[in-house]
Amino acid sequence: MEPYEGREPYIFISYARKDAERVLPYLDALSGAGYRVWYDAGIKAGEHWTETLVEKAEACAVFCPLFSEAFNASRFCFEETEYAYRKDKPIVPVYLEELKPDDLRPLYRLLESRQHLRLDDCNPAQFAERVEREQAFAPCKVPEWHKIGEIQWRFVGGVLTIAKNEDWFLSLGSIPSYQSNPVHRGSTAPWMLYREKILSVEVTDDIDEIGDFAFYECQNLTKVRIGYIVTEISDYAFSFCDRLMDVCIPESVTKIGKRAFWNCISLTNVHIPNSVTIIDGRAFAGCEMLTNVRISDSVTEIGEYAFAGCHSLTDVCIPHSVIKIRKGVFATCKSLTNVRIPDSVTEISDLAFVDCNNLKSVEIPAGAEVGWQAFPEHTLVIRRPAP
Repeated sequence: MEPYEGREPYIFISYARKDAERVLPYLDALSGAGYRVWYDAGIKAGEHWTETLVEKAEACAVFCPLFSEAFNASRFCFEETEYAYRKDKPIVPVYLEELKPDDLRPLYRLLESRQHLRLDDCNPAQFAERVEREQAFAPCKVPEWHKIGEIQWRFVGGVLTIAKNEDWFLSLGSIPSYQSNPVHRGSTAPWMLYREKILSVEVTDDIDEIGDFAFYECQNLTKVRIGYIVTEISDYAFSFCDRLMDVCIPESVTKIGKRAFWNCISLTNVHIPNSVTIIDGRAFAGCEMLTNVRISDSVTEIGEYAFAGCHSLTDVCIPHSVIKIRKGVFATCKSLTNVRIPDSVTEISDLAFVDCNNLKSVEIPAGAEVGWQAFPEHTLVIRRPAP
């Protein structure tokens, strides 16, 4: 087994080198049971031996000295154990063999009175079962994946990770669509149990679609990583994620669904990649802090009220691929001062820029149809000569 390297809680195993051959099968059993385990094989070439041991003992969640005659005689094992004791680390002694108390160092005799485990009367699998019953080790166990159809998910330390179910017979998985929860806030997605604790979402690179209401009302969510093969972010997927500030949409996405980021009031920056063709209705409506949106030339359809209520948005460039500016697309964008509308646009629908009170003037194509209250009354609308 490879010693654990990371920041999650782990078990520090302290043992005498003479005992390595009989110890390693037990460490393999612990790792196989899902526990994060570190031992001195994790010291890399070139690292300072003592400093690394101190650092790992300092950071561990549980310190396990493996008592034996060789351990009792080892100066290094004693120094590790003494350091863990002085740092008030949770210490669970494990006995490799029967030892006479009078032969033990005073510190070890003190630790003997604590709850301890034994290896001399069990095989590796039985030892892993005993560890399972000890609450002290619980934080060091990697949470199990919850499997639901095509996907599996787990929540660890504020991070929600969603991946393809490893048992799924297809190469890819899709996050299914859920509904708004009629009783509790959030949606009917199973991870909503942790809705208020989710700080980050990781959608792995084997997921191709994010379904409806997947992360709806995860109000403390601040960071999202969307895998590079996701093609659709569906309706309401991130609606009301109040603290979400920045989203990087990968080049694989072709559609951003209805109200996908609706009322993400802290969202400040969005880059819509060249792969996107459809931005559905109200996709970014109510994103009050959104100051910058880059809409690529691949976008052919921007749905009704897609950016309505983006009060901080100051500048918009509509790509040449757009033919129709739909109803209310930029309604009540109060800070909007500059809009570039290309010659490809043939229709500017009702209320498209209504209540954009800082929009002083705008140029539109010569033949474009202009709907009811498409612009504020004071806005000077200039028709460009036909090309």
